[in-house]
Amino acid sequence: MKLLNTGETAKLLGVAPSTLRYWRMLHIGPKFIKLSARNIRYDHGDVEAYVAAKTYDPSARASLEGIYANR
Repeated sequence: MKLLNTGETAKLLGVAPSTLRYWRMLHIGPKFIKLSARNIRYDHGDVEAYVAAKTYDPSARASLEGIYANR
């Protein structure tokens, strides 16, 4: 298990560290580990799973909706 701090996780996701803090407050975003009040870590695997869950394939949706069926 590789643990990342907030800064490393923010860089990996392309967001500001303050965004991750805001997401934690709203209970959204990747899973995190709270070792203490000021010691937050993210499991690299959980961050990858979060990104994978947010990945969309527009061509798959189009085929499900039959957009290309009439071509």
